[in-house]
Amino acid sequence: MKSKPTVTKIAIRFIDTFNKLISIINVNQHKIAYNLA
Repeated sequence: MKSKPTVTKIAIRFIDTFNKLISIINVNQHKIAYNLA
């Protein structure tokens, strides 16, 4: 684990960014559905 701290940091950053993208997409889908209703 100590030999690859940068890989762990990159992975955590990637997962965090991915989760943010998913939440943005989900919010936008709700807004679109609300506007169409």
